[in-house]
Amino acid sequence: MARKAKAQAPIRLLVLDVDGVLTDGRLYYGVRGQTLQAFHVRDGHGIKAVLAAGIRIAVISGRSARGVALRCRELGIREVHQGVADKLSCVKALCKKFNIQLADCAAIGDDSPDAPVLSAVALGFAVADAHEDAKAAASFLTELQGGQGAVREVCDLLVRSVRPWVMSVLIVGLFALAGCELSSPPPDTTDAAIEAATQGGYTATGAELSATDGAGQARYTLRAAQIVQAPGEQPVDLTDVIVEFPDSRGTAWVLTAKSGRMSSTRRNQPAIVDLKGDVLLKNDGRGAAGPLALETSALQFDTAANVAMTRQPVKLKSGARTIEARGFTVNLATRRLTLEAEVHGRFVP
Repeated sequence: MARKAKAQAPIRLLVLDVDGVLTDGRLYYGVRGQTLQAFHVRDGHGIKAVLAAGIRIAVISGRSARGVALRCRELGIREVHQGVADKLSCVKALCKKFNIQLADCAAIGDDSPDAPVLSAVALGFAVADAHEDAKAAASFLTELQGGQGAVREVCDLLVRSVRPWVMSVLIVGLFALAGCELSSPPPDTTDAAIEAATQGGYTATGAELSATDGAGQARYTLRAAQIVQAPGEQPVDLTDVIVEFPDSRGTAWVLTAKSGRMSSTRRNQPAIVDLKGDVLLKNDGRGAAGPLALETSALQFDTAANVAMTRQPVKLKSGARTIEARGFTVNLATRRLTLEAEVHGRFVP
């Protein structure tokens, strides 16, 4: 991929044109006047990967076609805008809706109507067979043509860039905490640089990791006084851990512990968090049952299934009621709590 510039911020929204980008630009007309377009399967896989990485996608097209709406629905793209004459105004409206800036956006285009968007966003991509107006406005030129895998090419770049961007933010934060001024070029997003960032270890203080679902909604936020990953290892060691997450009804939960280990920090992969030392799981008290707190010495939290469990002794407190048991499972998706064994309680009037 030819590069004329590098992004200055992590991408939060990818904007796609349709004709000439998601398709090869050709229209097939049936005898009854209907139009047909061909979409590349590999582009679809790339789009799903980008959504899974927590990056929103919007499709903006100058034409309107029922097949486009059907394809976007199949891929899970919620922002579909057809028959748009002023694409840049549409992108600005989306930025306002999602509380982001044009500097948080990337776009792929192929013709003159896409040029204003390509020049305004942080990462403007023109497909290999794009019109000269689009190429002049873009920062990047794909190696593949529209409808032939160009979208997948960009999607792969964005997904692979997620972790280096996270690491660069952590590094800048460490320098700021130390009272130092950091001056360096923006992170390289070449395959070699991405591989190096993935394999290298790191240590960060005052760190925060977050994950979102395909719709951009927060699944959990993890904070730690320190996180450490050894070179070449995927698990991350945590100190003074705080995990915040909502259950299926929007009730806020907080999980705290002295230490822990996280199986993955990749935004497109689920993580298992093992916690130890003064583990406390509590809600905000807004549910029908009121405030609830569970205390134990060790606990495992599955971020994908939204399930917390332990086989250690546990104490459950709800108002004046205290119940003790050995082992419990809390499924926050179904809001079901199961105490495993040796259950006994104390109820104060």
